[in-house]
Amino acid sequence: MSPGTAFHSKAKACLQHLAVLLLGALLAVPAAAGEPVIELPSSARPFAVGDKLVLNGLPISMRGFRSAQSVDELVAWFKRRLGAPVVETRHGSTVVLGKAADGHYLTVQLEADRRGVRGLAAVGALRAAAEDQGRYRQRTGPVLAALPHGSRLISELLSEDRGRQSWHLVVDNQYGEQLNSERVTALMRDRGLALERESHVSGEGRLLYFRGNGAEAMATVASAPDRRGAIVINFVGSALEAFQ
Repeated sequence: MSPGTAFHSKAKACLQHLAVLLLGALLAVPAAAGEPVIELPSSARPFAVGDKLVLNGLPISMRGFRSAQSVDELVAWFKRRLGAPVVETRHGSTVVLGKAADGHYLTVQLEADRRGVRGLAAVGALRAAAEDQGRYRQRTGPVLAALPHGSRLISELLSEDRGRQSWHLVVDNQYGEQLNSERVTALMRDRGLALERESHVSGEGRLLYFRGNGAEAMATVASAPDRRGAIVINFVGSALEAFQ
């Protein structure tokens, strides 16, 4: 796995964890007056993660950064800047700070590695998510309807980076690779994407590659150890609305 691929995998895992914190605060947050900005310390070297991110219907603005300071020094710095009360959660070597603020939820994740500390600063628009559930259901409903009965959406991430959109979905159900592959192929075909090739990777299941309608997609279809089916779909294109 390349460094870039490894980072984006970590970013997706981080986003899924942040969603739990953000959505858990949704009902307790008042209407927004304007999007707050998380200030970064002078030691931080920021980098872009994506222009626009929407996780499970929740709009998120997020920046990545690296710092030579220690995790504890950065935790103390961000706590002072965010102001009390701040929720602190630790998972192994990772620290997550969270704070509700004017219809948003501010989150900072810090993780130490050999190069210092890698951080992610995210602002979730909670009220916007509550008001935009219709579009979320409109995006995900047709996909679930096309997959075998009982399929369950685990996570959905919609992002845009320099005009290029991507859509990442994780689904599980109780069916095997063959049926799930057939349904995913039909889903793509109905949206103008043809199956280009198929391969099998030991331990990863069946990989399906599609292209057409101004987009491309890859689907991984596998059976989990408990015999449940797992489907991961990645769409990439300039106008995803055409096949959502």
